[in-house]
Amino acid sequence: MYVKRGVCVFRGDEYHYRLHDYAPRSQPVKYERWLELAGKIENVYFEGYPQIVKQKGSEVKYEMKIEKNVMVPMSDGIRLAVDVYRPTAEGKFPTILSFGSWGKDICEMVLWMPPQQYLPDSPLWAGNLEAGPIPYFVERGYVVVVPDPRGWKLSEGEIDVFADTMFNDWPRDIYDLIEWIIKQPWSDGKVGMMGECIYGAAQILAAALKPHPALITIAPWEYVGVLVDDVNFNGALHTMLYSILTNRHVNDSNAWPRCKLIPWAFKHLSKEEVNKRIEELLSHPDIKYNPRYYGVLAYPDMDPAGFMIDGLLQWLHPIPKDEFPYENIKIPTYLNTPLLVAIYIWDTFYAFEKIAAKDKKLLVSLPREMPRPWVDYADELIRWFDYWLKGIDTGIIDEPPVKMFVTGINKWHFEREWPPKRMRFKKLYIHPKGFLSFDKPSENSPPESFTQPALYEDPTVYAMFYTSDTLKEELEIIGPVEFHLEASIDKDFTNWIIDLIDIAPTGEAFVVSTGYNCSYFRELDEKKARTGFPVYKRKEYEPTPRGVKIEYRVAMMPVAHLFQEGHRIQAIIRNQDDLLSKEGLVRDYILPRMETVTHTIYYGNSYFELPVVPAVPEKLLLT
Repeated sequence: MYVKRGVCVFRGDEYHYRLHDYAPRSQPVKYERWLELAGKIENVYFEGYPQIVKQKGSEVKYEMKIEKNVMVPMSDGIRLAVDVYRPTAEGKFPTILSFGSWGKDICEMVLWMPPQQYLPDSPLWAGNLEAGPIPYFVERGYVVVVPDPRGWKLSEGEIDVFADTMFNDWPRDIYDLIEWIIKQPWSDGKVGMMGECIYGAAQILAAALKPHPALITIAPWEYVGVLVDDVNFNGALHTMLYSILTNRHVNDSNAWPRCKLIPWAFKHLSKEEVNKRIEELLSHPDIKYNPRYYGVLAYPDMDPAGFMIDGLLQWLHPIPKDEFPYENIKIPTYLNTPLLVAIYIWDTFYAFEKIAAKDKKLLVSLPREMPRPWVDYADELIRWFDYWLKGIDTGIIDEPPVKMFVTGINKWHFEREWPPKRMRFKKLYIHPKGFLSFDKPSENSPPESFTQPALYEDPTVYAMFYTSDTLKEELEIIGPVEFHLEASIDKDFTNWIIDLIDIAPTGEAFVVSTGYNCSYFRELDEKKARTGFPVYKRKEYEPTPRGVKIEYRVAMMPVAHLFQEGHRIQAIIRNQDDLLSKEGLVRDYILPRMETVTHTIYYGNSYFELPVVPAVPEKLLLT
């Protein structure tokens, strides 16, 4: 098998980022059997996501009726258009509210559209179908309420800056909606919330900023945190959000109301400051040679995606943010993130750690965006809602708080806490000539360099590859990961992109984790940073000193992975995504560099901090 070491070409399609050929399923575990296993969960793996079974949960019993465009008054006098899905039978039922910004009339496609896999498995995956498995819950005795937020279609009110609306209007409007719900003749007075992505963010905002007493529980699935202070990409500007909001991300989304959104900066900064920043960006090589983003800034009033303008205007001049008050969330919370999906994973783990609720759980699912319309794990969520909204002791509350998919063996596993207490960080060093080892190299080892041409001159991605010898025994890592890098560059800045790879004996390569860091993010926030979780201060752009060796701590995506005996571990250091790969063609990439940059890597103190858990000689696999 050919092993890449040293400077080689990086081709994104040679690596598996998503697990396409695995269909998640539940695995019931009788309560009596669980009592036998509970003391040794570190040894136990499951074929499906495990579900401890005590009492039988809600079953299909009801037919569904739909009330469209019920106009619900808010406390400031405007009215929101709401769709109510409820059982046809008389009686009072608990309610699940799904609040988000993609439009209730498109989310009703869940009534007839089969779930579509993410590209390339289906051309019809649509990221905006996130409100949830509506019929599944109604047929089992729940009312589901899906509104359009203010400013959307029939819902009254105006919005200008989306971030202001989201943080100010949404919590109040959700509070008012719940107040209306509990007064309806079909309501039993208990309300939960569900939804993916932006629908998950709405739940976090409601529970933290203006919780209604009748809001009993939330379930933010594939939670996208627009709330954490630059944990995600540490200055490396990700372009997916702009692609989504302009309907250019795998053609998946209806664009948001174009005439009603203006960027945050246009309202909160002076016109002079905005124009100054626009001119600065128009002369920046990464914008000047990128027609897509040059056009955004050359005609900023025409851009429908205020988020992208704000991202660009704050790229070199970050605006300080207050720490989001996750500790205000006291109600039971069930979070989810897939592995290896950058827009979800860091924020979800951060929220799980910070939320103060006594009863909180985290399901870490397999590495891929869930199919749309979103219906996956409905049988898991109903166990949660049955317990909190109907008082049925389904068994879910007896489960350990973390339930996760382990890549490498594609099994499921419980953890008692995050990160696992039994985990210990172990240094894995990069070596000259492309080797990777747990042994530390000499600090006198000569540095090595690679050069990345500007994208408009050569779209080929060049990188440094480091590959271990074959593993003599399996290695399991569960927890946060970071990469310590000592390096210098010959330009004012670069993006550092680090990949951790599992290479099978067949040569098949699976991405375990990726991390990002822009070189101008160099000053750690010592109050927040810790091993496996480096956080940098938001500061004005300062050019990277040319030719000076600098230490970076690159935040990698948290992992749950088992490297099998006979496999190899690989590290890749690069500064570009492969825009000609399938991932790049669906517009999921870091803003590329438009200058040729030479990167010099130093050895001796460049290494991964891997969260190694003790080997389990005899795993118990329940099928």
